[in-house]
Amino acid sequence: MDVCFLQEGAKQTVKVRLERLHLRPGGRGRRVVEAILADDTGRMKAVWFNQPYLAQSMHSGDEMVLSGKVQKERRGGGLVMMNPAFERGVTGGLHTGRLVPIYPETQGLTSRWIRARVSEALPSAALMRDEVPEAVERSQRLPSLPAAIQQVHFPDNEEWLALARRRVAFRQLLLMQLAVLISREQRQHQVAPSIAYDVERARAIRDALPFALTDAQRKAAHAVFSDLALPRPMARLLQGDVGSGKTAVAAMAAAMAARAGFQTLLMAPTELLAQQHARTLKPYLEPLRMRMDMLVSSTGAADRRRILAELGDGGLDLLVGTHALIEPTVQPHQLGLVISDEQHRFGVGQREALAQKAIAEGIEISAQLHEQLIALAG
Repeated sequence: MDVCFLQEGAKQTVKVRLERLHLRPGGRGRRVVEAILADDTGRMKAVWFNQPYLAQSMHSGDEMVLSGKVQKERRGGGLVMMNPAFERGVTGGLHTGRLVPIYPETQGLTSRWIRARVSEALPSAALMRDEVPEAVERSQRLPSLPAAIQQVHFPDNEEWLALARRRVAFRQLLLMQLAVLISREQRQHQVAPSIAYDVERARAIRDALPFALTDAQRKAAHAVFSDLALPRPMARLLQGDVGSGKTAVAAMAAAMAARAGFQTLLMAPTELLAQQHARTLKPYLEPLRMRMDMLVSSTGAADRRRILAELGDGGLDLLVGTHALIEPTVQPHQLGLVISDEQHRFGVGQREALAQKAIAEGIEISAQLHEQLIALAG
């Protein structure tokens, strides 16, 4: 763009020639580089703050491409760009005259420096392994992965940028789905305790609750009981609003496991949540004569020894706790069910450590916003 067509307030790119350069104090210890630039249609000014090294790298007569927001000077009313991006030459490149990526920056690592390094590395995108078959690319009208990587960083236009992002997201989602399917397939070949679906026990559990079950709770409990009866590990996400009854469904599953002679561990991310679960579960389980206790970091040494001994000899049906449950000293007699509350607040390794105390069934509880309780098969 020529200088005469620059518009105040717009972010624009202009090709100019450096006429004069001046380094001056800017107050508060700052240094200001001020440049007078021109083309055949007019003159403008560019100002850079706290970049005194530019005074040594720019010379009169240099051809430059500048990109930045156009403003009017307070004095004189001429056009000026403050801290514009620039490149020498008249064609532009990585930093000007195009859609330019802005990367997360830190001291010593600027977007300008990162752009240059990314540009140098981009040819290696052709060597990336791509799990998306070419036939799928064609059917979904997606570019190749190397082309998408190039366009994500240095897009030719907004349309190509949107298409490249879609291509990268498609691959990420595909890999996630494949990982889920592989995990599910591996789980189908594992053996877990088969906890029989005892209809009479289910009714007794239902009758012990101090409220009537909703249709959604009944459906969720039925799905959980059906999974427990299978001889392979269950991985089920129990999801619903706060107060929708997720803990009640988990309690019913623990009661069904106890009926079959198996123990349950329920892990919460904080001591406060563990205490809340224990208070909520107590009135549900007492009519069923289930033995429950709680183990958290603040549990005293004497109580800890007693709880671990009771857990180890089968004296407890349900143990509620925090990360303390994954300690090596916690050794259930016959673990059949593990429940983790707010599973996204635990690491994958922590949840695995809990489950691997035995190949056990598993329920994860999440309090995300949904209109009703939903049980999703893993």
